[in-house]
Amino acid sequence: AMCEPWVTWVMLNMGFHAVWVTCLTACQLYQVMCLAMTTNERMNAGRYKHFIRSAHGHFVSPFNKGVIQNLSDISGWGFGGFVKPSRVDWSKQFQTDDSSTPLLNSQFTV
Repeated sequence: AMCEPWVTWVMLNMGFHAVWVTCLTACQLYQVMCLAMTTNERMNAGRYKHFIRSAHGHFVSPFNKGVIQNLSDISGWGFGGFVKPSRVDWSKQFQTDDSSTPLLNSQFTV
């Protein structure tokens, strides 16, 4: 049985894109669940004052609660009653005003 050429083309495209989409998904899940950082935070961690450099030279997120709790917080799922997602409204957790110290280090501001 022969298939149409466009079916072959679609299958090749699907296979190609499935590889990089899977890699990107795995990378994002690792960063968010294991490191508790977004891609932007990971790339610019040195610019943000709230990330702490560990003894090994890696940046540590102060928002990391462990892999299971991070997954629970992101997905909004509870796991058997043992882990419950945090219901924190982060916009109301911190007081900021214009006279406070900037979030970015001054060497990086324009």
